[in-house]
Amino acid sequence: MANTCGHSGVIGVKVACLGNLDAGRFIQAKVNHNLLKFGDICPIPEKFGLSLLAIQDQSTFGTNQISTRMMISVANGFAPFPKWQNDVGDVVFVRQDRKPLTAFQMEALHGFNHRMLQMFDKHEGNYGEVQEMMTKNEWSRYWEVYKHVQICKLEKSGEPNSQFVVAEWKNAVNVLDV
Repeated sequence: MANTCGHSGVIGVKVACLGNLDAGRFIQAKVNHNLLKFGDICPIPEKFGLSLLAIQDQSTFGTNQISTRMMISVANGFAPFPKWQNDVGDVVFVRQDRKPLTAFQMEALHGFNHRMLQMFDKHEGNYGEVQEMMTKNEWSRYWEVYKHVQICKLEKSGEPNSQFVVAEWKNAVNVLDV
């Protein structure tokens, strides 16, 4: 049975557009089950086994590069135009299987997609090599390294309360293991 948030919602992550960053970049959010039918599948996570939905907030407008990167095609590294390139606004990401998604997982998923986008740029015209990197194993390796780097950065930061965030990162689970 999928772990959901009450009877009417799924735990996901809101990614705010540049005009709405008051609460931060990755914000835990509860999404009504009925909104899932309006979501678009994120291509790269789907390729390595995670059906992740992106649901645009139609009441917001603004640049949202994180969400644009999450929607890049596995074929060529471009997000659909104009829906995922112009005035994307705020976007909520949820798992199609309705299991919870954490802000840490979303942050790492974005990092992986950004890495793939950089690889598309590097391998212009030879996209097969990039597509071969979109696997469960590559994602899992990326997750472990990303998690370790975040913990090390926080431990070295000396910021107040960083030990609490370090503890959260240490308990964070690969999105494929939920």
